[in-house]
Amino acid sequence: MIYSMASLALIHGGDLYGYVGPGPALSMTWALLGLMATLGAALFALMAWPVRRLLRRRRQNRAS
Repeated sequence: MIYSMASLALIHGGDLYGYVGPGPALSMTWALLGLMATLGAALFALMAWPVRRLLRRRRQNRAS
């Protein structure tokens, strides 16, 4: 069995590299989703920062 697989790989080696499988596609999908989530969280933090600062100033003005 092992010898037949090795001989098949030697004879038709170029054909065996055609199939990659679902692993790399799934890995790239999760990496892309993680990158998009990170960028989305960073954008949300940048947009929320002035609002939080404005609310903090309002609370300080009411307290004093």
